[in-house]
Amino acid sequence: MSAIPVTVRRVDACEGDSGEWSVREGAPRAGKRAAVSSFVKRLLRRHESDEAREGARRRVAALAVLLDSAFVVPGTSVRVGLDPLVGLIPAAGDAISAAASLYIVYEGWRLGASRGQVAAMLGNVAIDALAGVVPGLGDVVDMAFKANMRNLAILGITPRVKAGK
Repeated sequence: MSAIPVTVRRVDACEGDSGEWSVREGAPRAGKRAAVSSFVKRLLRRHESDEAREGARRRVAALAVLLDSAFVVPGTSVRVGLDPLVGLIPAAGDAISAAASLYIVYEGWRLGASRGQVAAMLGNVAIDALAGVVPGLGDVVDMAFKANMRNLAILGITPRVKAGK
């Protein structure tokens, strides 16, 4: 895909001393647009150094464990995270957990995941979010499906989960 050169001109209408309106061209303003552009460039930049990549892997793994398997249900070996608990909040809970899951997908893309991997990860998030629409059943699906842990497996990241007490 090739870039198409575009010329941007700022056109201002101004009233002259004689009371007539005239049109003048000027250079585009660079203030806010440049700040937003640099922010977007930083946001979309891939992780370049090994330290940045390792930090992203640790963040993603910690978030996935927190969402899917941070706690052990007393008397069982079943692990649950905040995802099913936050899902109990009507409407907003599923949106919050979906946003956190999408952050994992975003970081996976920044780490260099292929389109197929990103698509599979988005499918896992979609299944989790759509199941969360059904009250009660969505929380059971959250506990069993563990979309974020599946997304870690797609990325090839092994989380360090401590043995439950």
